[in-house]
Amino acid sequence: MSILGIDYGTRKMGIAVSDDNCKIALPLTTIRGGDTKFLMAIEKIIVQRDIKKIVIGLPINLSGDESSMSKIVKDFAEKLKSLKIEIVLLDERLTSVQAERIIHEIGEKPSRKKSKVDRIAATLILQNYLDSQEQFYEDC
Repeated sequence: MSILGIDYGTRKMGIAVSDDNCKIALPLTTIRGGDTKFLMAIEKIIVQRDIKKIVIGLPINLSGDESSMSKIVKDFAEKLKSLKIEIVLLDERLTSVQAERIIHEIGEKPSRKKSKVDRIAATLILQNYLDSQEQFYEDC
């Protein structure tokens, strides 16, 4: 069993998945489209990867207040509930900035690697969740 991580965007989203022991987050893919295509793709991944939980990054302002994108993400999370799987919203402050920094550090331009930035951001969101849960998980 694994956990899915999502960096949600209205036109594309980054996807990451945990290893079978729920210890390490790994980048998986970037999905383009809209909510209908996103839901179909996520449903397929759930079946293929035996996903037991989905962690979605919730955009929070640095002040701690919800951003304008927060409601959109929450609405998408509500749509995911139709898949009958546990949904967790996790503060994603600065994950995109961290992802861009990682891309820059490997010698690439983040502006030309947007899909990679999305996957890395999803991986960071999921890894933050896994790290916060480590004391509770013996195994997935």
